[in-house]
Amino acid sequence: MKYLLILLVLFSFKSLAEIIHASSENDQNPSKQTKIILETLFSDIGIEKKIQPTVENKPAPAPIPIHSPIPTPTLVPTEAPKQMSAGELKIQELLNKNKAALKKQKEDEKDAAFKKKYYKKDDSFYAEIKAENEENLKKLKNENQATLKEWSDEIKKTREHWEEMRKEFLGNVKTYKKNTFNLEDHEEKLQSGSHDFTITPLSKNYVEKLSSSDYRLIKQAMDIPIRNQGKRPTCAAFSGIRAIEVLLKSNNIDSDLSEQYFYWSSRPSCQQAPCSSKGSWAAKGYDQSMQAKMPDIPLEKFCPYKEVSISNNETQIPLGQTCQEGFVKINHYKRLNSLPETMAALDAGKPVIAGFTLTPNFYLSNGFITYKDSKSKGQMDSHAEGHAILLIGYIPLPAKHHAEEGQVCFITANSWGEGWGRGGYSCLSETWVIKQRVKNAFLSIESVIN
Repeated sequence: MKYLLILLVLFSFKSLAEIIHASSENDQNPSKQTKIILETLFSDIGIEKKIQPTVENKPAPAPIPIHSPIPTPTLVPTEAPKQMSAGELKIQELLNKNKAALKKQKEDEKDAAFKKKYYKKDDSFYAEIKAENEENLKKLKNENQATLKEWSDEIKKTREHWEEMRKEFLGNVKTYKKNTFNLEDHEEKLQSGSHDFTITPLSKNYVEKLSSSDYRLIKQAMDIPIRNQGKRPTCAAFSGIRAIEVLLKSNNIDSDLSEQYFYWSSRPSCQQAPCSSKGSWAAKGYDQSMQAKMPDIPLEKFCPYKEVSISNNETQIPLGQTCQEGFVKINHYKRLNSLPETMAALDAGKPVIAGFTLTPNFYLSNGFITYKDSKSKGQMDSHAEGHAILLIGYIPLPAKHHAEEGQVCFITANSWGEGWGRGGYSCLSETWVIKQRVKNAFLSIESVIN
């Protein structure tokens, strides 16, 4: 009986479970917050592009057409039936005249009412209609101007908020540096060379069909709040979880998943006994999730993240019982071994987890992180090792950047709060990505089971 119940549960899950695939739809109708971030990134890159708010253009009412009095109809005598007598014909003629007179009277009354409403004493047409149309146009213009002012105020308010958060971030930079680690230590050794990320740049014609004002952004990828990993080396857990949240969001499913659980699941050797070695890589957590019979990754509310480390207990075991309340599981993910593969994944709406060694300008730059700036501000930070972030799109660069920075920059979401970059986002130049990537293969989420 026990085994029968287990089989029934598994059968029920497989029947009801939904496989959710990445959405290839580009975010061409972004939210207000996304528009502000994108416009700021474009400005930092040097692209003159304003992403205006959607203003509903209400057409002005069309003028009422000229009303011309209907002329008195000419009566066309009808041939009297042969059987009518002379007297009957006379009566029929009188009836027709009366009908015509009544019809003309109604038309005259209608025309008089129209003239009374719309004609001036000087008999000029549509003076009132013209004034009414001008008033409507003025009202529409004022509404549009109010919307644009509201948009401008919203941009200013958002950027002021970012600046306040940036002050807080800069005060914690040393903590974030301290919690970088060697990502390669946490990647499984695959067949010889198969996990090495190819450093071949994009071909010159790879993005030639796109102008510098175009962009690729996974649908609703910026509509998920930026998280903060705090004082723990959990960047890979945050990028791995955010990738799942982005895939779900692109399918109109809101979620706030547990990084606390995913960090634990990404450290198999630290699940039963405490350990002190820091860091993880998302692939191990994904592998464990794929092997699970049921959804294993819980919501944040059931397994909340703790921003402060526990000495000699990296995974903070034992986890609470509610951490086993699974919401979603990985169905399929893919290792990406080249830049073209990374671009193709983003084109298909698949978020990409990537690992890099950090340069000084990574901490201090705004919305555009370049390889040129990393060289001008000194060598790689000796205290910074590896850091995992999530790629959610790309922007073709203007021709002036091609020689030094490549053809594109990759839009990334970080896990250091809104004070980093522009509200937690930045764009990494192609050259910076090639030079600073770690040897771990990048990972793209293909599908999940909810």
